[in-house]
Amino acid sequence: VVVGLLEEVALPEQSIPLPLKVLHKTLDESSAGEAVVGISNWALDPAKMNRAVHLYRPAPTVEDLSLTAEGMVNAASLRGYLQSLARAYDIVYHAQEKEDFWGLREFYSTVKAINAMLQRRREKGGAMVLDEEMLLNAVLRNYGGRPEAQASFVVHTFFDELGLPRPQAISTDFSVERLIQRNLGEPEARHLMLLTKNNAALGMLFDRGILAHDRTEIVFGSDFPLDQTDLQVCLNIQRVKLCMAEGITCVLVHCESMYESLYDLLNQHYSEYGGQLYVRLAFGSSTRLCPVHRDFRIVVVVERQEAYTKLAPPLLNRFEKQVFERRDVLLGEHAGVLTRLQRFAQAFACPSGDAGAAKATLAQLRAAFCGFDSDLLSSLVSVVDAELEAERARSGTGITHGARGSEAWQEEMARRGVARLLAIATPEAVCRLRTAGGAHDDLYREFGVDAAGAYFREQSHGSLGVFLEKDLLGAANADAAVKKAKKAVTKAMSREMDSQSPGPEGKGAKDSDVPGPRAEIGSGASTPTPDLAREESQPEALPPAQETSLTIVSTYAPLDQEVARKCVEKVGFHSVSSIVLHELDQESELRARVADFFDEEEAESGGDGSLLLVQCDPLAASLRRIEHARFIIEKAVVDAEAKAAKAFTRLRREESSKRAEDADDEEAAGGKTDEDTAAAAGAKEADAEAPPADGPIVAREDSAVAGGSAPRRARGRHVLVLLHLSRGVDNKHCVSFDTRWRHCFVDSVASAQVHGLPEAEALIGKTMTDILGALDLQKVLKRGFRQSLARLAYRHERTNTLLREQIRSILRFCDDPEFLEVARGMLGRMLAEGDYGLDVAAAAEEGGALYLAGTFQAALHAQILHAVSSTFALVLLHMDRNAGLTLLLRPETKAIYLYLLDRSFRDMDIYRVARARAVAARGG
Repeated sequence: VVVGLLEEVALPEQSIPLPLKVLHKTLDESSAGEAVVGISNWALDPAKMNRAVHLYRPAPTVEDLSLTAEGMVNAASLRGYLQSLARAYDIVYHAQEKEDFWGLREFYSTVKAINAMLQRRREKGGAMVLDEEMLLNAVLRNYGGRPEAQASFVVHTFFDELGLPRPQAISTDFSVERLIQRNLGEPEARHLMLLTKNNAALGMLFDRGILAHDRTEIVFGSDFPLDQTDLQVCLNIQRVKLCMAEGITCVLVHCESMYESLYDLLNQHYSEYGGQLYVRLAFGSSTRLCPVHRDFRIVVVVERQEAYTKLAPPLLNRFEKQVFERRDVLLGEHAGVLTRLQRFAQAFACPSGDAGAAKATLAQLRAAFCGFDSDLLSSLVSVVDAELEAERARSGTGITHGARGSEAWQEEMARRGVARLLAIATPEAVCRLRTAGGAHDDLYREFGVDAAGAYFREQSHGSLGVFLEKDLLGAANADAAVKKAKKAVTKAMSREMDSQSPGPEGKGAKDSDVPGPRAEIGSGASTPTPDLAREESQPEALPPAQETSLTIVSTYAPLDQEVARKCVEKVGFHSVSSIVLHELDQESELRARVADFFDEEEAESGGDGSLLLVQCDPLAASLRRIEHARFIIEKAVVDAEAKAAKAFTRLRREESSKRAEDADDEEAAGGKTDEDTAAAAGAKEADAEAPPADGPIVAREDSAVAGGSAPRRARGRHVLVLLHLSRGVDNKHCVSFDTRWRHCFVDSVASAQVHGLPEAEALIGKTMTDILGALDLQKVLKRGFRQSLARLAYRHERTNTLLREQIRSILRFCDDPEFLEVARGMLGRMLAEGDYGLDVAAAAEEGGALYLAGTFQAALHAQILHAVSSTFALVLLHMDRNAGLTLLLRPETKAIYLYLLDRSFRDMDIYRVARARAVAARGG
């Protein structure tokens, strides 16, 4: 007789394939000798219920709960509390807003947790008494996942029912972060579900050191077009199986298609044979018994609103749940900095009116700061604080920002926070602030920040090329200079240490450590592979050039297929690998492309001067896919740095062994003269300056480059994710700061110099006459003369041949320096006399010209092109009077014609006459 056990039978609407349809025939034909037992949390439809003998089990009463729990505990002292625990659970269960968000598993897990804590206390010889700390830990861990107000209600209910005094405040020992750490540290605890916003919890797990990349596997549910198959589900299940066997923590993100196969695993329904744990994994109609390491843990990361509205209660009940967002890791000392940054963001985004009373809407904040979100400032505060703490830990007393939490510390946090906010601000928002009365001055008086000066002079936002050259590569070269200076300072110390400890028992023992922690992959600036201590103790060995910066740049400019070539030609990168995310069909393609970048660059140049450029359009590739790509890149960076660290350590060991062998040979050969000693020291210094022959090659900065006589070469290895956002579209892109990625905004991808126009930052505060002097008039006239021609009206009919000949003539004139000089003078006089000012305020207004142009720089350039084309139309009108253009084509009359053209234009006051006629025409 075969018995089929269906655990957690789902409703038909909960399972798209409708697997229960196959039961109808089995249930009807009782002679088949097959039996089916189903367990369900819901009453099934009549098609099943009418075919089976069903037993309805109502929700257990308080007495039922107490009786069941009594069989689970070993401590007699706990049995007196079971009735009160059951009453508290019953109150919480019926009062919860989302039905069955907390269920029986929460109650039983609470009892088990308290029982385990009492047993541990008894083993240590402590009293078997349930105290406040023990109860608070059990309740917070098992009844998490809801907003703070509901959590307080749950805590108060349990404490009241058990007759314990309510906790006045929850200490940091019971913060969400500590609760997560305790869960992951207990193999017998339930698996963990983190409810978050914009996947912030996934980054914080690594930022806060809760998980390490080398012992964690992230399984990201792919939404690439060709990954929506059963094969991809099988591949992901295989990855989970490998983690199970090796005891690696597995983080599941957007893996809804896998949960059905992992129910036994998530329920920890393990079997044990010969000391080994096994669990059954299912896919379709097939199942397999797989080994499980006792340290294996699963962490499921879900969006908070999806958990509240979409996930089924049977899935939710299997986990310990915690809400883990950026504000959950903030400390009380961060409140002042957070408030100050909130005031700055409000005043910056809503400059009109009284800055103190203005209240910017979320739409205004998102227009001012690209990707602004309610959690953005919380993430910013936590990241800046972590960076300051890391600097103090690396430099010891070198940091002058005072003690953590001091006024100086908070001032530095606020200063860096404002700089980070300006890095993602839009140029039109800065210009709106500049032109809004005294709002800019008010901001300076209150916060000590010259927003326009810092944005346009200290930072680079005009174009991608300028940003890469000044900001990205500037930070990399600054780090290289610091390392070179540090190496020179410690050279004398190095020689002395070599003489004192020549053998492997000296430096060699210290060199065996793997360099540097891998917690911080990159934060926009370079991340050196070896740590400071080993760099000082072994300065003669060059570190490999595996410095990787991770940057996300947002822009409203469209996709540019030539951006990779421009980065090589203009910026000085050794090589650029370009990926357009929405052109890839599978996750495996992206992984292969990213892996190829790190492998090929390591083989060719040691990774120095290379750029991986990933262009993303959220309308073509979802934000979920972009987030997926981010973590694929992060994992690749970690693997590459780990590989480089191992190679570096192996190289250092070989060098140490070689030095020891050389020392033994010298000792065996006898004494050396002073000249020999000096020569050996000089050779050693030369070796220190040159990279090892069998190690990665690092590009050196020679004197020509340092002196500015040779083109600058990009240093380090860089990953740039370029987000092409769309104006006027309610995009959901949100920025969440972390210690790995740097976030910036650039207005344009292409350089304005390609079209002969200045960058946007060079236009602010300039008159149109000043701008004319900075134009490459040849390029500008070639781009806009057709608009000038379109303004001309001829009294006679013109043939296509005549028009083509006229266009060819004007293009020839635009290549003539003498004509351009005369034209520049004529245009300058007209622009000075007319109303052709650069209206920055109009270009910065939301909608209108800004939406049509796409970028703020393009909106400013449109005004310039309009002014030039309209005035150049008058020049053409005067030039072509009586077929005068033909005179300029003749070499013998060119010089006199240009003189007469300029003189007659000025004497006849052509511009004033044209304006008067235009005014009269409009009036008529």
